[in-house]
Amino acid sequence: MCRFVFEGVLRGMREKHTGLQFLLEQTTEYTGRQNTFSKMQLVSDIRAATEELMRWAGERGFDLSGEKGKEWQARTLGYLYNVIWMCREKGFLVQRGLDQIAADEQLWNEISTDKVSFANIRRHGCEIERRLGQGAELHKNTGL
Repeated sequence: MCRFVFEGVLRGMREKHTGLQFLLEQTTEYTGRQNTFSKMQLVSDIRAATEELMRWAGERGFDLSGEKGKEWQARTLGYLYNVIWMCREKGFLVQRGLDQIAADEQLWNEISTDKVSFANIRRHGCEIERRLGQGAELHKNTGL
């Protein structure tokens, strides 16, 4: 969901029509309209990102089960998946990118207190991208 909003695939509507449930429904409708190849690519992307997230979570002891409820868990996962995809696109080391963003209390405070909307997801995505870029030299995947 965050990825589709950030990439502009899902476009904003009036603010009163947003919220996590609405955006999840829009995501479901969008993916349902995709051709078989696009769906297979999306499944592959999600599987690879899930493997990265599970590896990182296992190493860091990150556990969403004790978090603030299902909406917060869904929101957190959406943003962490987006971090993985951003790191891959920019050639950053995914594990370090996840460490950097997950430890950013100010950012997560904003994400948790801001209303779920197209505008906020885009703004948060831009902020995550900016913060990842600040440590780009440390995070660059050189293939070594």
